[in-house]
Amino acid sequence: MSYVRCVRGLASGIEYSADVPMNLDPIDGRPVEMVLDIERLAAQRPHAGWYDPARRDLWRFGALMALDAADPDDARHIVALGEGHTPLLDYTSHPVAHRAGLDLRLKEEGKAHAGFGANPTQSFKDRGMAMVAAQARRLGLTKLAVPTQGNAGDSLVRYALAGGLSVVVAMPDDTPTPILGNVAAAAHRHPRQVILELVGPTIREAGALLKERYIPQGYFSVATFQEPGWRIEGKKSLGLELAE
Repeated sequence: MSYVRCVRGLASGIEYSADVPMNLDPIDGRPVEMVLDIERLAAQRPHAGWYDPARRDLWRFGALMALDAADPDDARHIVALGEGHTPLLDYTSHPVAHRAGLDLRLKEEGKAHAGFGANPTQSFKDRGMAMVAAQARRLGLTKLAVPTQGNAGDSLVRYALAGGLSVVVAMPDDTPTPILGNVAAAAHRHPRQVILELVGPTIREAGALLKERYIPQGYFSVATFQEPGWRIEGKKSLGLELAE
């Protein structure tokens, strides 16, 4: 089961229902965060009863996530594509680390390694967008929008297609070709689900276009810091893996 207690304004501290889609805090226009009832989780699932180390993705953390993959009611919303559970590689022998006397270890979020998970678009953004797709499905949202300079758009498209969602991606026209190509190809193959808008010169114009043209059409924005804490809930799995 999910132990999400509420959505809370980061500045105002006001609590809202996590079952109602929202973007910014209506009180002050600032971001909101999801709040888990950790005390209740610890009492009901002691001795790491929430933990599923056999899973090779971020959902191994079960009820510590905003949706619990072990719960059938939560699991039916989850779009799992192997995201997370990436290796922590030892770079202590790197010349720079050696000269500085550092014990240097790096999370490998790009390349796949045997025995671990693998982010489908080779970006940590997949962690956040996996949670976005799952939460959107849970709340009955069908149309998502994101302004991006690259990876977030590519990732959202991947999860939207896998989860049966529609998406519009707005990005600057100088976005790196590989990422732009991925989204453009998806829009060509799935014109009913994926819309690509190219604007210039920055992500600011991309966001303005979505607000003016697509949000009034019922698209829900999952722009950075403008969605209800879903993306950070997925990305926090990086910290959990380091602790693990």
